Amino acid sequence: MAPQDSFIDRLPFETVVAIFSHLNKQQCLICMSVCHDWFERLPFYVKDTWATVRFTENKSRIKDIFRDRCLGKHVKKVEFDTFIQEDALYAMLKRLIELKCDEIKSIAT
Repeated sequence: MAPQDSFIDRLPFETVVAIFSHLNKQQCLICMSVCHDWFERLPFYVKDTWATVRFTENKSRIKDIFRDRCLGKHVKKVEFDTFIQEDALYAMLKRLIELKCDEIKSIAT
C-alpha cells in the first residue's frame, strides 16, 4: 500500500459502506468537501442514503453540485416542495434524467 492511501483504500468495500451508512444527506455533503478523492468516491458508498431525494427551493448552487454527484440509478423516490414553479419542476426532472436517475418508482409533492 502506498503511504498516501486513505482508510477507504485499506478497508473492504462493505466496511466502508457500513461506516458511511450512518451519515445523513447533509453529513455526506460535508464529507464530500473534505478532498477531491472523497468528492469522487463517497457517492459509491452511500447509495442507500440517496434512494429518496427531496428537492426544495435552494439558492446554493454549490450544494446542488454536491447533491447531484450523489444521484443515479439508485434514486427510487423523488419529492418536490409544493411551492416549486412549473418551469423549475421541469428543469429538475430533466436534470434527474441527465443524471441517469431512470429507475424512479415514485414522484410526490
